Amino acid sequence: MTAPDFVFRIERGYPNAAGGIDLDPWSRASRISYLLWDSLPDEELLAAAESGALSSRAGLEAQVARLVASPRIEDGTRAFFADLLHLELFDGLNKDASQYPKFSQAVAASAREQTLKVLVDHLATKRGDYREIFTTRDSFINRPLGSVYQVPFASNGEWMRYTFDEASGQSGVLTQVAFFAVLPPGP
Repeated sequence: MTAPDFVFRIERGYPNAAGGIDLDPWSRASRISYLLWDSLPDEELLAAAESGALSSRAGLEAQVARLVASPRIEDGTRAFFADLLHLELFDGLNKDASQYPKFSQAVAASAREQTLKVLVDHLATKRGDYREIFTTRDSFINRPLGSVYQVPFASNGEWMRYTFDEASGQSGVLTQVAFFAVLPPGP
């Protein structure tokens, strides 16, 4: 159980004509699957690696298109952005109640989930343009975030879609509570 091949994801490659390194088909399958699904390659991707299909551009593109079309892309999108944005910082996040009276653990957890919901919805579900995550006014809110954003929460469910109006100043993921909550207080 301590062998490097068991503990780590080992990528193997071979020199190419341009002087670089090409991944072997098994390493390529693993890299694609972990990037897009945050999980092991499935049987079809392993079969493409075994047949050599992943070594051709057309075969690689076909498998990437298949993985992106799968509902499992949502898991990969969530994992990618949770890592990229260091959303683990919300675990145990505390704020001074005198400066941030509406902040609570429920708000912290909701802020994290709001950002992930917006990213998954825009990128994985709607297949939107990546650049629009910085300008979209479409979001999701729940009761704790409704009070922070000072918007009515009129849903029976836990989360509801919400579009901020233009005058609100809310536009894109960089104006969400998640980005302001982890910043230190200003002067």
